[in-house]
Amino acid sequence: MNQANKAFSYFRVSSKLQEENGVSLEVQQLANQRYAKERGLEIVEEFEEVQSASSFERVKFYSMVKEIKKKKNVSNLIFHDVDRSARTIKDWAIVDELRRSGIRIHFSRENMEMDGRGAMLTANLKAMIAVDQIENLRNEVRKGIQRKLEQGYDVTGQCRIGYLAKGKGIRDIDPETAPLVRQSFELYSTGKYSIEDLKNEMYKRGMRTKNGNVLDKNKMHDILTSKFYIGLMEVKGKIYQGKHEPIISVRLFDKVQDIVNDRYRPKKFKSDYRYRGLFVCGNCQKRLKPMTGKKIYKYYYCRYCKKVCVKEEVAKEWVLEQLKIIEFDDDFVSRLVETAKSMRQSVDLELANREQGLKLTLDKLEKLKSQLIDLRLEDKIAEEDFIRKNNEYAIRINQLREEINNFREDNKNRLDQLETLTKLLKNPILAYKMANSENCCKLIQSLTERPLLTNEGLTFRWKTTFQLLINIKKHHFNDDVFLHDPWGNRTPVARMKT
Repeated sequence: MNQANKAFSYFRVSSKLQEENGVSLEVQQLANQRYAKERGLEIVEEFEEVQSASSFERVKFYSMVKEIKKKKNVSNLIFHDVDRSARTIKDWAIVDELRRSGIRIHFSRENMEMDGRGAMLTANLKAMIAVDQIENLRNEVRKGIQRKLEQGYDVTGQCRIGYLAKGKGIRDIDPETAPLVRQSFELYSTGKYSIEDLKNEMYKRGMRTKNGNVLDKNKMHDILTSKFYIGLMEVKGKIYQGKHEPIISVRLFDKVQDIVNDRYRPKKFKSDYRYRGLFVCGNCQKRLKPMTGKKIYKYYYCRYCKKVCVKEEVAKEWVLEQLKIIEFDDDFVSRLVETAKSMRQSVDLELANREQGLKLTLDKLEKLKSQLIDLRLEDKIAEEDFIRKNNEYAIRINQLREEINNFREDNKNRLDQLETLTKLLKNPILAYKMANSENCCKLIQSLTERPLLTNEGLTFRWKTTFQLLINIKKHHFNDDVFLHDPWGNRTPVARMKT
């Protein structure tokens, strides 16, 4: 058989659904073979493709075009239908270019060759209709995706670590992996882990890929920066409120972003100094630098004025002396607790009013967001301004919802926190001695403002709450004076000893 009768055969389906509806690859293949037999053509190679024309990734199509241009002995190309050959202007232009170069184009379903004027007109019309159909389909798909996003459904098609797929676009918390995701954020927020260290640590704790391997750095980075874990979905720069339950708080997420974006760089230190970054020079008000002498003696030194250099052991004794100032007896501590309990009713009323204020702000934001969407639909606001404002509203609405959800729970713990404070007031020295270096600094920082250190001694600038208690202890502490009695520059007038 001469080269004028040799042909390539191409057939394609866009999805498994088309196969089920009767336009499978096998049906198209047999139709092309039957057509070739009837026309006396020999199919020397077949190209089958399962790929949507709208994806612009028709690998086999472009491979076939390259081959037919290379092989001069093939002069026929058989498609099942016009819309199987091309559904974009670009692809149809390639088919027409092949026709102009001498390749005979056939369509087995219509049983025609694109040679005469009538056949060419028919093929061109069908191609334009196919292009219009795929463009219309693409727009409808986009509208559907947009509606799903606005309703809070996940349209990405992937189920992230920490969630389980429960229906199309619906995600539920995975009780096994969600705690691991939360631990990842909590560990990274401490500033002690690089992403490399974190992925290895989480592998030890049970976080795996689907294949059971350790997560790579990019995947761990994606987890740490995904707004999905705070209940939001970000698609092409726009943020939507999701239907799924958040795994972490907005506060924790923001803290992790600060670290990821290098706003905070954790430092690793070789030596363990008990008061690193805590003391301030009493002469020049600059931060003191820790240093080691003879590899064993630890000092706190001012590298600016060079007038302060104190051993850590000496500083430790001075800290203990200062902590004795806020040590109270059992009677005072118990009265502090009773006073706090009596204030609980008024505090609860204040919290309820504040919670109502948050809800009103949330309602207002949701109305503004709805108005913004209406303005965009009426084309009264630019796309860029819409995206920016919509993102701002979505983030703020999510933050308010989290505030409202956590508000009551947070404030229920305030009395417990007060009881913890009273234990500290009862024996601050014991709490200090039991703390490690890191917790020791945190303890002192919770009590004071910029502890001043000189060669002569240490001065604590107590925080307002503790200074108030110290003043009460210093000036009015006796069995007949309660916390709510007048004090200050005036003479107490209630429960005085005479």
